[in-house]
Amino acid sequence: SHVRYDNYSFWLSCFLKPMIDKSFALLKSGGYFIINIDDISIDGVMYTAASDFVKMVQDNYSETLSYETKHEMTLGSMYGKDRGSESIFVFKKV
Repeated sequence: SHVRYDNYSFWLSCFLKPMIDKSFALLKSGGYFIINIDDISIDGVMYTAASDFVKMVQDNYSETLSYETKHEMTLGSMYGKDRGSESIFVFKKV
């Protein structure tokens, strides 16, 4: 999703924050908010998207979303190159 935005700050405010807000609005009590997000590189600069996501959720929804767990999803190799893993965060609406 970040490739559609001019810079990281714009992506945070115009994509990530609205996506969190809309997802939260749709969750029923007891529902799970599960997201696959990891740090990203834009023009050779690394950004802490995963940490920024968690902070955004905690800053805005700490009273109504509880952190459940984090999983690491191993990625397959591409062109013989190990691609590592990506984070999957699980929150539950109380």
